[in-house]
Amino acid sequence: MAGANLLEAPAPPSVIRLSIEAVGTSTNLAMLSAALLTWALRKWEDSLLFAAVVLLSCVASVVGQLGLDEASDALNEGLPAVVQCRRDGVLTELPTAELVPGDVIEVSRGDTLPADVRIVECADLHVLEASLIGEAAPVRKHCLADHAMVSGGLAHCMLYASTCVTEGQAVGLVTATGMSTKIGKVAQGLSKAGGGEGGVFG
Repeated sequence: MAGANLLEAPAPPSVIRLSIEAVGTSTNLAMLSAALLTWALRKWEDSLLFAAVVLLSCVASVVGQLGLDEASDALNEGLPAVVQCRRDGVLTELPTAELVPGDVIEVSRGDTLPADVRIVECADLHVLEASLIGEAAPVRKHCLADHAMVSGGLAHCMLYASTCVTEGQAVGLVTATGMSTKIGKVAQGLSKAGGGEGGVFG
């Protein structure tokens, strides 16, 4: 059974844990060793310089990691609260969190996609996919499953969660929700970005 159609934020990190991890990187440990060595040699200015560099590095690392939670929250806030969904042949307004794969939804100009959707019907459909690929120009979509791809490896016959309909309308079959969507994988990347030294989501 599919879970709620939500992008999961990573568990709030402990500032103490993040600080310890930041100090424990090989670069910072080397700098601390240099600070202690120069202090033992009574080279006070050099020692303080090394210590200051370690401190700034740790502060930047902790602040960056805490920002990952805000990024995941922002991804969730980008999804619509409700969606037009057909169930048992009836079109109803359904909370986005209750969508599951297999649902049929309708979208039109101005709508943000709540899930990844395979297009079943569409008319003059253009979608802005900047949230996924950074492309500023809307992309024309259609319901022909010809496996053709647009920039960023996104299919012409698919609509993706967090992207926005700029023209036209469509009916589509939900294929992925929550963390299984393409934007969900972005959220997963954000939560893992701090796993190593200088980790950056790409």
